[in-house]
Amino acid sequence: MHHLMDVTMCWGPNSGGIRRYVLAKRAWLAPSSTWQHTLVSPGTEAHRHTQGVVCVDGLTLPGSGGYRMPLAIEKNARLIERQMPDLIEIGDVFTLASSALRASSRLGIPLVGFCHSNVALLGARWGGPALAALARRHARKIYNACDLVLAPSQDMLHHLRSWGVQQVRLQRLGVDTELFHPARRDRACWQRFGIAPDAQVMLYAGRFAPEKNLGLLADVVRRLGPPHVLVCVGDGPEPPPRGPGVIRLPFTQDLAELATFMASADVFVHAGREETFGLAALEAMACGCPVVVPGAGGLKELIDDQVGHCVATPGAASFAEAVEWVLAQDRSQLAHQTRMRAMEHSWRQVLPRLLNQYQRLVA
Repeated sequence: MHHLMDVTMCWGPNSGGIRRYVLAKRAWLAPSSTWQHTLVSPGTEAHRHTQGVVCVDGLTLPGSGGYRMPLAIEKNARLIERQMPDLIEIGDVFTLASSALRASSRLGIPLVGFCHSNVALLGARWGGPALAALARRHARKIYNACDLVLAPSQDMLHHLRSWGVQQVRLQRLGVDTELFHPARRDRACWQRFGIAPDAQVMLYAGRFAPEKNLGLLADVVRRLGPPHVLVCVGDGPEPPPRGPGVIRLPFTQDLAELATFMASADVFVHAGREETFGLAALEAMACGCPVVVPGAGGLKELIDDQVGHCVATPGAASFAEAVEWVLAQDRSQLAHQTRMRAMEHSWRQVLPRLLNQYQRLVA
């Protein structure tokens, strides 16, 4: 039996994409007789005593939504070594990745890096060009120590290669097409939030963070006016501004409830231009919900006019026009096309390809 270990500090009480990916992989491998899975992360109290989960201490990062930065690099490296993995995958390039790098080197086992975030854009937002350059150099150092680097989109693959990262391959993310399903559509679900039955519901689900441009979405719903409403489901340091037509709902780890929201919305909207893939948009598509997103990052590789619209020009006016265009289309036809597109990214299709990448490394 091979022992796969996922290592990431990006695991908090309100985690999104990385958590969804790791949990889907754990569920897929659970019945396997050839793979054992372990997660190493700062974790949460809810999963501290879960079998196959190793929690490490870390310093809480303000404004991060509960993420913690592990500081004891060597101590955590020894902890990883004691688990005796056959292959390690890192989900970020921060301190816990450095621990994994040490452990994999001393154990003589393969190390995989999955690039879920564009750290250069994060650096630019926090500290301008100087920090962006530093982030690129650090990512290049960590990823070039890996035996394989996986990118979830052609856009991220291009960025990694431009930074000088070697051994990069495309590996799309996926969606649970049984959980996220059009059959969960229930328009009555909005009534408990005071939303009128004839409202045109624009839904956003994800972190409330600066890079998500939630202020733009609030401008869009103000521009469109009634009966349009913007429902934002999530949590984070920068929520959407309050105002007419804007409704905030708390983050939910009840994915069935989230799927009901997605299936019951008229259009899913996302204004972030830094997405390396666009997992929430894909989940909405699996629910038969059309999508309006910027024509940037990994999102532009998922969305076209058959399943929604990519907005080429940034700004509330062009985004509002795109929303109106999508709402004017035949809903049943769009729902069918978005569902079919999402089925191409079912975890049942995606995870076997990922497992083949692992098999080649451990062979």
